[in-house]
Amino acid sequence: MTMDTPTKACTKCGEVKPRNDFPRDRRRRDGRKSWCRVCSRAAARTRRAARRAAGQCREADCPNQPEPGRTMCAPCAEADAARHRARAEARNTAGLCRTADCSRSPVPGRVYCAECADAHAARDRARRARYVAEGRCLQCGEPAADGTTRCAVHLERARTRLMRRALPHIEETDTWTCAYCGGPIEHIDHVHARDNGGSDDAVNLVGSCARDNVSKSSSSVVDFLARTQPDLLAAVTSWPVVIADDYDPVDELGLRSDELPPSVTFGELFGLEAV
Repeated sequence: MTMDTPTKACTKCGEVKPRNDFPRDRRRRDGRKSWCRVCSRAAARTRRAARRAAGQCREADCPNQPEPGRTMCAPCAEADAARHRARAEARNTAGLCRTADCSRSPVPGRVYCAECADAHAARDRARRARYVAEGRCLQCGEPAADGTTRCAVHLERARTRLMRRALPHIEETDTWTCAYCGGPIEHIDHVHARDNGGSDDAVNLVGSCARDNVSKSSSSVVDFLARTQPDLLAAVTSWPVVIADDYDPVDELGLRSDELPPSVTFGELFGLEAV
């Protein structure tokens, strides 16, 4: 087999396919691996599933545990992102479609050519359908919470973003007031407490007065409001969730039910009852 041969037989499935259907491998004489992309991806999924079941980072030979809600540990995730950025920048500079081995130019204003964009969309739809059928999170592949298409970690992150929008005085943040009571900001509070797995992402941070930050501690916003401002929690429960063109909270929560009314409240999304 030489680099001039237009086709190649996969040693796994036995099918004869074009050379471009085989991943690159500089160590081989023809520059391609012996397994086709389909067989290679299937084997990779099996290997990653085994490592995920064992609680290991999906990268081969990595002894670390993955970050909560992720499939890789922090060092491997950073290295993988750096490799992707370097490859993408090199292809962008060359004016090529971002897909490896594609020699076409991207659609103006995009990073993929039309053919590769359609192929990526088809693969994503197939992946989402497979994850839904298997009851896995659409974002990380972990088992999804009951009635949703998100795992517990990603469901909690989505709820944090939603609850942050429902905070009593969040619209006054630009005026440096506490998101819970409207008083002066003295602390920065994690809406979803760090003790419970909350992140330092901006979406999880709000300004708070010292009293409310200490009183809330590691409890959830719902528990905190139920304890300190029950009347306000009743109001939050009935507040409508704003669905914008670029933000659909129902989709973000991964709810499978199609029976939700067009106008959804925070109470309906979180299972809250007026107190």
